[in-house]
Amino acid sequence: MRVFEVLITVQITHKELAAFTGITGRNNQEERDAALIAWVWAGLEVKVK
Repeated sequence: MRVFEVLITVQITHKELAAFTGITGRNNQEERDAALIAWVWAGLEVKVK
């Protein structure tokens, strides 16, 4: 399964995004999805506790 297929079926929370990116400002689901795609595309690791 490709990353983009996973993103369509799984939602990321504000807390999860802040945990691995440091982004703490307000954001909606579309912004979180875009940030996650960009993060993975850049080859950065996603570690959520």
